[in-house]
Amino acid sequence: LGIDYHQTTKDGEFSLEPVYCLGLCACSPSMQVGNEVYGRVSAESFDNTIQQLKALS
Repeated sequence: LGIDYHQTTKDGEFSLEPVYCLGLCACSPSMQVGNEVYGRVSAESFDNTIQQLKALS
């Protein structure tokens, strides 16, 4: 994304916020996009998810 915590991408599509708990400790690392939570996120699956979301917008 090219941003740090508490920042938003220039296009306004994504923000990066640290959170204390998403309720997926057994499936970490995890991320939340809107109301959707993703577990066992790798660098590759993160990139794939972001690309899919960009294609939808």
